[in-house]
Amino acid sequence: MLKNDPGSEPERGAKKRKPFIIPGYIGMTVLLMSVLLMVVFPSQVSQIPDGFFTPIIAFEFIETSEEVHAFFGTAGSQDYEETLRKMNIGNQLDFIYLALYGIFLIAFSFQMYTLSGNRWYLLGIVTSLVVMAGDILENVQLLGITSRLSTGDFDQQLALLQIFTWLKWGGLVVTFLILAPFVRTMNRIGKATSVVILLSLVLGITALMNRGVATELFSVSVAAVFLLMIISCFIYTGKKPV
Repeated sequence: MLKNDPGSEPERGAKKRKPFIIPGYIGMTVLLMSVLLMVVFPSQVSQIPDGFFTPIIAFEFIETSEEVHAFFGTAGSQDYEETLRKMNIGNQLDFIYLALYGIFLIAFSFQMYTLSGNRWYLLGIVTSLVVMAGDILENVQLLGITSRLSTGDFDQQLALLQIFTWLKWGGLVVTFLILAPFVRTMNRIGKATSVVILLSLVLGITALMNRGVATELFSVSVAAVFLLMIISCFIYTGKKPV
């Protein structure tokens, strides 16, 4: 009777075939929030630093007060006010976003540890928390800059921004590299993901030395890793982990 019970062995087997389904659902909220942020953040600004084409990426990697003032344009103008409003709303919403993608990475890392018994993957939880902390502090600096636009007294925020921005983005790559040994064994998409992870490392190093186009490509590669990992959550069937 137990063998034919539809609520016993078959059900447990189905769960085993989708061990990353919970991280996958969390990942879907990350994707939905990504779309919302794309709508909220400004798509155009007064003057974007050379090599950039995505305003929020440019703002995160902005370096000088001159670039900041050029970015927002003439104080009091309609474009200035609209850019300022959208940036502030987007960066406030980003606190929710960083919690979602952080929880996704933590759940993903913990499930890897659960399946493999390899404590190495618990390090992914630690680096995910570091990334979240970096993103929180990055947002604080970005909001600090916009609150001081009228006075121009944001040199300290600019200096700290460069530290926390790279703590976040660099931390993401480190986390991906920690998870890569498992990811590459998951399926064909996992193999492709491991290649993109290595690409993100190369682009990140390039962006660190020469921001601009490489920075934009770096951000795209990180987004691609997230997308591929989320897709893998729904199609991974429980192949023996490393």
